[in-house]
Amino acid sequence: MLSFAVLILSFVFLLDENTGFSIVVPGNYYQGEAELETGENWQGLFEMDTFYELRTVELFVEDAQSPMDRDDEITGKDVFVVEEKGNLLFLIKSEEFHFVDGPVEPALLDSERLPADTSIVLQGTWEIFTEKEGLFFTDGDILQRLSDVYPNAYGEGVSVVWAGDLDNDGRIDLILNDRPHYAFRHCYRLFLSSEAEPGLLLKEVAEFVTVLC
Repeated sequence: MLSFAVLILSFVFLLDENTGFSIVVPGNYYQGEAELETGENWQGLFEMDTFYELRTVELFVEDAQSPMDRDDEITGKDVFVVEEKGNLLFLIKSEEFHFVDGPVEPALLDSERLPADTSIVLQGTWEIFTEKEGLFFTDGDILQRLSDVYPNAYGEGVSVVWAGDLDNDGRIDLILNDRPHYAFRHCYRLFLSSEAEPGLLLKEVAEFVTVLC
C-alpha cells in the first residue's frame, strides 16, 4: 500500500524574478494562492532511515477545502506528491540551476527558536550564532548577517530548518524560518552558497510564506 506524503501549500513565490529558485513546505493553500500545476517536477528532500536524499518528484494539484472554508465550500487547493520511501521535509526548484538527486549530508536539521546569545557549531569552523544585532553565519574568516532576532517575542522567531550542502558545491547552505510577526506560520528563506557574491558566504534566492489566518 502506498504511503502518501501530502503537501498543502501556501504563498509560494520567488524572492526575485531573476533568481529562478523556489521553495515550498507543508501547509495550506487559500483561494487564489496556488500557482502550481499537476505534472510539475520539483526536488524533494527526504529523510530516510539512515540518511537524507534529494529526489525528483511530480506534483499533483487538486481542489480542496481551505481552513477558511465553511460547510461544503471548496475554495482551496491540495498539492501533494505520492512517494513510498522517506519523510518529505521540503521541496526546491530552479529554472536553470541543476540540483543533483542523491544523498545529502546535513549539518543541522530543525533547530528551536533562537534567542540572542546562542551559538551553533555546524562542522569545522562553520558556525551560526545570534546576538541582539541579529543572526550571523561564519566560516571562521567571513562573517555574514542573515536575519533579525526577536528577544521579546510574541510568536515571532527565527530558527534553522536545514543546514547542509543542497547545491553540491561542498559548502553549507541554509534554510531559515524567519517569522517577523506572530501571524506568520512559516517564513522560509533559502540561502545557497553557490549563488553567493564575492566576499559573502550565502545568497538568499527564494522565500516561502504561510499565514495562520
